[in-house]
Amino acid sequence: PKTMRGLLARICRDEGVTVDDAVYPLVIRAGGGSPRDSLSVLDQLVAGADGNRVVYQRALALLGATDVALIDDAVDALTAGDAAALFGAVESVIDAGHDPRRFATDLLERFRDLIVLQAVHDAADRGVVYAPADVLERMQEQAARLGSATLARYAEVVHAGLGEMRGATAPRLLLEVVCARLLLPSASDTEAALRQRIERIETRLDVSVPGIALNPAPAAPA
Repeated sequence: PKTMRGLLARICRDEGVTVDDAVYPLVIRAGGGSPRDSLSVLDQLVAGADGNRVVYQRALALLGATDVALIDDAVDALTAGDAAALFGAVESVIDAGHDPRRFATDLLERFRDLIVLQAVHDAADRGVVYAPADVLERMQEQAARLGSATLARYAEVVHAGLGEMRGATAPRLLLEVVCARLLLPSASDTEAALRQRIERIETRLDVSVPGIALNPAPAAPA
């Protein structure tokens, strides 16, 4: 929440510690939204900081979180239906040493934030969704491009995939299977997949035939 970010920032200022703005969402999520736990996480980061400055990349390494740029790459690839880019993002996740399960968790959290941004127009002002200004701007663009049914299905698929990954010996393989499911709603007969397919059709009609109603009124008799 936004107020917790303010609390953490004030404590850092009082202690003479400089913290990158992008670090606060990592700390708040790692602390599960609890002020006490978030302060404990922040203490650990400060203890491992160099020169009383907590930088984003160092916080990523210590907390095992996914770089927000990789999450953006994955969401943008899904928006474009670009399989090569999506599997390329997975390759980058592995190359960066991230745990596939953690990447899936962070991706699910991004879908949650996008769903909330669609449903609550002032979610950022209320602190329901918190991210640095530049990240929030990208998230708002993503929320505008993706339909609500599509986001809901994405969240369902990743949530189910996380259950399959628990205790798996090949989490990367399962992550790639999850990505394939995300890309192919036609491969599933669930209600969520059907809603997404209908949403895609409606979007394409709106884009390809601008200004033409889907159910035009009958012509007046001559």
